Amino acid sequence: MRNFNMSQKNIHSPTSIRRIISSLIKTSLWGFFETLTLNLVHFIDRYLWSNFHTRFMRLIHNKFGGIVTPFDITLEPNPLNRNWEHRTPYIHHYHQGQEILQKGKVMIWPTQEIFNLIIRSNVNPFVSICYCRDHMKKHGHRCELNAPLRTCLTLRLPQSVSSIRTSEIRLKELQQKALYKLLLKCEKIGLVHQVIFYEKYNTYVICNCCPDCCEILSVFFRSVMEIKYHQKKLDTLHSLELRKKDHSLNLKELNQYRVLKHSKKNHQKGANMKPVPLVAQSAFISIQNSSGECVNCGKCAEHCYFGARIMKEGTLHYNPDLCYGCGLCVSRCVHSVIELKKRIKSKEMSSIGIGITHDHPHFL
Repeated sequence: MRNFNMSQKNIHSPTSIRRIISSLIKTSLWGFFETLTLNLVHFIDRYLWSNFHTRFMRLIHNKFGGIVTPFDITLEPNPLNRNWEHRTPYIHHYHQGQEILQKGKVMIWPTQEIFNLIIRSNVNPFVSICYCRDHMKKHGHRCELNAPLRTCLTLRLPQSVSSIRTSEIRLKELQQKALYKLLLKCEKIGLVHQVIFYEKYNTYVICNCCPDCCEILSVFFRSVMEIKYHQKKLDTLHSLELRKKDHSLNLKELNQYRVLKHSKKNHQKGANMKPVPLVAQSAFISIQNSSGECVNCGKCAEHCYFGARIMKEGTLHYNPDLCYGCGLCVSRCVHSVIELKKRIKSKEMSSIGIGITHDHPHFL
């Protein structure tokens, strides 16, 4: 994959040299510690304690996670303009010193869209190898999307979302073009754009993630599947209990009933757990626009990793509570009947446990 060059001028003025050196040391130590920790966690999970990886990620969710952040083309109302050459330029507004961007009817902060966030950050000049995908490949797993290894962008120094939001654009037009094409390629593959943070939303890497390899997404999805598994067992037990009252169970079903009855408390505990809250929803949610009618082709459902869009008996079913606003359904819709709109801030996790438990930087 082609690397793109970045401006080399000092972007941290008037920060003191001592603070820069301190931040560089902190970033290097964090990167080393992160890699070492993840390798150790995977070793324990693989050889000593099954499911340790999920338990560990649940434990550190307040310190580490990812924010789903859609790409520019998913905010583009005209599908013919979803490329660098014909893209619709943003209209810039300023309110109380804060820059606000407008594309079509959508008003956003610069950090609510991945391209604008990156060009305002102190991003490193090269596309990095994705740790998650590389680690899985080394252990015999083939990425379901066959995504390339070099898809991650690291920052020279960790930055808070609020500091990036108030920064000027740091990249020249040629650099922006290369970055745009990289993100467009990742979008076409079906990767989810994420801003990875630690502690008080200190952003340190921008990832383009596949659902089966990503340290954050894969843990989230495995925990959702685990919850569904326990709920299915409880539903089966309930059905068998009703049939047992009518004395209509055969010998095989009776044995199944006894096993489920014995493990009922364990399944109740599992069904009541929340998904590992490592993934924060974007500032958007998908809706059907008024320009056309859904033909139930299922293209959007194929890349809706969060389960908001599923096909049942040839009909598309959409649950907005499960939508994380990644925008992949927008870029996949062949009839352009899906669009993103700004999400109303939710203060609490939804009743089915989907969401994030800590404050959301997109709504600060």
